[in-house]
Amino acid sequence: MSFFAAASHLPDSPIFRITGMISGLRLIVFRIGCLNRDLDSCKLHPREASGDEDFQGATRRGEKAAAPPLTPEEHHLLEWLIENGSVRAQSFRPQLEGIRALRSCMCGSPSISLITLPGSPNGISDGGRVVCDLSGRTSKGELVGVLLFQKEGRLCELEAYSVDGEIKSVTQEFSFPLIDSLEEIEYQKPQP
Repeated sequence: MSFFAAASHLPDSPIFRITGMISGLRLIVFRIGCLNRDLDSCKLHPREASGDEDFQGATRRGEKAAAPPLTPEEHHLLEWLIENGSVRAQSFRPQLEGIRALRSCMCGSPSISLITLPGSPNGISDGGRVVCDLSGRTSKGELVGVLLFQKEGRLCELEAYSVDGEIKSVTQEFSFPLIDSLEEIEYQKPQP
């Protein structure tokens, strides 16, 4: 083990503090980028073709509604986030019926853009775009953050990201965290 690798694990070492600050800055920059980006302008990648005529018709009209249903894993996670979230998060429950998804990231993240059915009631939109912000471990033990976004009262994105950059796949692909490992993210102020 190199000196840097060994020293970076000692809590009182300057290298440990610098490494922690760099990791924290990467996370902050990532989150600011997510919060500021226009989710409607993201290039969306369909996971599979949908056979639903209403959604297929929307594609022919150039709308983004042409998307397959959520996978069972995605639906279970989204349902859990809403059911176990705040009153604000629970206000989005009616939008789960008929919700569809398009893959929104080709970097290896399982992130998806969400398309809700027209006519389902809006959720509570005040309080910012982030509805839920949690972290947990994948089945491979990778530390992954999950952000659920809304825009103007509509669920719009389920984002996943590596918290520490320790993805165990050569392709950098990872999955959503296991539900039983989810917990709120505790933010720490940088030490002077």
